[in-house]
Amino acid sequence: MKQPPKIVVIWNSGAGSTEQSEHLQQRIRAVDGVELVISESREAALQTVRDAVANGTGRIVAAGGDGTVGAVVDALADCATSATDLAVLPLGTGNDLARSLGMPLDPEQALDICLQGESTPIDVIRASIGTTQRNVANMVTAGNSGRHAQVLTDEQKQAWGPFVYLRGVLDVLQDLQVFDIDCSFDGGAPERFKMLNVFLANGRTSGGGVAVAPAADLDDGFLDFVLIEDGTPLELATLTADFLLTSFLENDLVTWRRCRSVQIDPVQSLPFSADGDVLGEGSARFEMRPGVLRVVRGPALAAV
Repeated sequence: MKQPPKIVVIWNSGAGSTEQSEHLQQRIRAVDGVELVISESREAALQTVRDAVANGTGRIVAAGGDGTVGAVVDALADCATSATDLAVLPLGTGNDLARSLGMPLDPEQALDICLQGESTPIDVIRASIGTTQRNVANMVTAGNSGRHAQVLTDEQKQAWGPFVYLRGVLDVLQDLQVFDIDCSFDGGAPERFKMLNVFLANGRTSGGGVAVAPAADLDDGFLDFVLIEDGTPLELATLTADFLLTSFLENDLVTWRRCRSVQIDPVQSLPFSADGDVLGEGSARFEMRPGVLRVVRGPALAAV
């Protein structure tokens, strides 16, 4: 009877350049006890995770961008008693969870760590929005960043990430949408905010390395709530300066809380997204699930 693989690599079929993909896949296939599965969709990735856990696989390597990683996280975190851990082989453009884990962003360097590195527990956010429930390891976002990313150049997106609307450019500022939301932290009384953007963070970065939650920690048991309130163009310009100086959490337009859960009730339509994937809109609840997922960390962790 054939032994189940010790490691399953779930490879996003659209990730990486052709030359890079062929070389890495050859390296993976040459390792005993490792199975390479090419995934064509989120649903296929989810099923591969379930099958691997059922077969007693010790490790799953998510090879792709944040969407692929998010799918594997979602399925693995629901296997609370599983002995299967996760490693991230960064092949996307954002690679935000990989950054918070201290993984090398060069896939060639990251592969050996994925196959041989030690894993430690991290927390996961349980997002409940309408009838949708999702486990998220890095960050949930909502507000203006997704809207204005559509009108910016690739260079501007790379430089500003989810803070693209803070550039101070008039054609962006004049079209900001303000969202009224009520938030309850850890079961407390609701608080009303007029917001431009909100981040529910477990990891530190979004949008490809932009530190929107610089104090967040993957294993502290807390969710970092970072909200950008509405302000005048001058106030937003000041926030831009503070962001560039990495002190924006102290700005008057920023609300930063640490909590174990938060209930958000929007007054108007407000879609929530995680890793570029729309989760849904309407009332939402976010809860921390401490230590439910074991993940390989890289040597660059101390520098993150």
